[in-house]
Amino acid sequence: MEAKQVEFAVSAQHLSKIFDTLESLTDLSYARMYLKDKGFTTSINWEATRKSISDQIEGHSNKKAVSGPLGKLESIIKNLMIVGKHYYQVYKLDSVQHEQLIKGLKSVSFEPVVYSAAFPLILPEIDLSSANTPKLTAIEHFETGVALIYSTPRFQTTIENKVEKIEGKRNVVTYRKDVKQHQFDVVFVPFDSPRIEMRISSKVSKRDIESAFNMLEGHFFSFLKQNFFELDCQSPIDVHNAIEVLYDKSDYGRVVETQFLSVDNGIKMPRHCRKDISICLREQPYHMAGAEKEEVRCVGVSVRWDNELKKLKLKNRTEVQLESLAHLDYKKCVRFIIDNPVGNKKALSIVSDVLVASV
Repeated sequence: MEAKQVEFAVSAQHLSKIFDTLESLTDLSYARMYLKDKGFTTSINWEATRKSISDQIEGHSNKKAVSGPLGKLESIIKNLMIVGKHYYQVYKLDSVQHEQLIKGLKSVSFEPVVYSAAFPLILPEIDLSSANTPKLTAIEHFETGVALIYSTPRFQTTIENKVEKIEGKRNVVTYRKDVKQHQFDVVFVPFDSPRIEMRISSKVSKRDIESAFNMLEGHFFSFLKQNFFELDCQSPIDVHNAIEVLYDKSDYGRVVETQFLSVDNGIKMPRHCRKDISICLREQPYHMAGAEKEEVRCVGVSVRWDNELKKLKLKNRTEVQLESLAHLDYKKCVRFIIDNPVGNKKALSIVSDVLVASV
């Protein structure tokens, strides 16, 4: 009896770490797409979902039966590391470099770090390094390509609500707190396209994202040179031209946000529609009338797809966001965001669309 209780305690502790990692990677509405696809019963909040899945796993009578669901959960975690909500920067490869890299990543070795032992789970704050530098943690092979997964400790501002007595009355007080979190940065090499994609969580603020990419570039390009070759051009592809092209492409999703820049006075004019309104800004009279009054150019666009996953009885919103950089006079765009694609194939398809439109 005691041995069985110890086994259950270890399983519960491991499950808790799995759920902590899942919650750190994405929101529940997106995670449910992967969980339900693997046969797990979910709910409308994380607490109820944790209990539901725990009951499903703990209902098995032996370790062998438990290992299947646990393996599925860890597979979901690995997939959520490479999709979800990410900034993207893309780099060119020629066909020879691409073939060499894909082949070499099957056997290349690297020195494991403390994060590797815990992979694919996150480490608690107390075990994270003080430096926020990316550390190569794992190399994972997916159906669509190879991912080099880096662990990066970062401070994230969290909001905590507490009930406190103020002048004798109970009030909810909101506190902001900086918490160091274990985040995963990804370098993805698709099998079908000669390019490198760097993906960093869009949790990272606009203020810090350039620095985050610079650090990831430094570590990856050093690894690339040491094991394979030195990339001639280490600058990300400029996709600035894709902004106007995708805005003008009437059959490409639904435009939900735009930013127009006045050519005469440099004033930026943002427009967006609420999430609950299914309209496309391409069709709104403002844009046509505004363009007649003054010369403007589109320097930012967000395109959304509303997906109904009938088999899973779920709805999903996928979005791509492009915005030219203000400090470069709105004439350059080297990164963009993809939110919640329906799988990595969809993410790769959107990246290809952006690259084609940028030419």
